[in-house]
Amino acid sequence: MGRGCLFYYKQGEEYWLSDALLQQAAQQANERVENDPWVELVQSLPSKITEGTLKQICLEIFKDIKEIQITTQ
Repeated sequence: MGRGCLFYYKQGEEYWLSDALLQQAAQQANERVENDPWVELVQSLPSKITEGTLKQICLEIFKDIKEIQITTQ
C-alpha cells in the first residue's frame, strides 16, 4: 500500500465497493460475457429430450454426424 493509500485508509475511507456499486459492477461484468454458442443450441433442444449422455444428445442434434466423429476434441 503506497503512502497515499495509507493516508486515506487512516482517514476511514472505504476501500471496498458499496452494495449498490457492487451490483452495478456485477451487471456490467455480465454484459461483457460472451454467450457460448453451444448454450443456445442445447437450450433449443426438443423438450422430449429430458436426459441422456453427451454422445446421445449430439447424435440427436446432428443427424449427419457419425458416432465415431464425436470425440473430446
